[in-house]
Amino acid sequence: MGVSTELPDYELTYNVVYNTADVERLSDSGQLYGDKMYNYRVGAFIFPWVVREVDDVALIELWETHTTIRPFYVVQFPDKISHYPVWYCKLEKTCCDFTGDNANAQIYSNVGFNIREVF
Repeated sequence: MGVSTELPDYELTYNVVYNTADVERLSDSGQLYGDKMYNYRVGAFIFPWVVREVDDVALIELWETHTTIRPFYVVQFPDKISHYPVWYCKLEKTCCDFTGDNANAQIYSNVGFNIREVF
């Protein structure tokens, strides 16, 4: 299927929000009108720690390959695909804030990225 990047799964913290692009209007009399559009997911994935010069390379590669305009697939839990479907998504504008305690730190803390489902 192409190039793949496997990211570390060190106690990954994630937040998935289900959204809709439906447009609704409420009349003065309280009647609801609307246009059914589509539903989509937005996700934030945070690694509590990332090893410098190992895991950060994979995250930077993900960013440089896809930026915000090249969609890709995310398999969140490969062994539970029926419950957690595969995402076709894009990266959001900011990715991977690498913050370490000092210049010699071998570990970055709380590195993450946000994705949005696209179609």
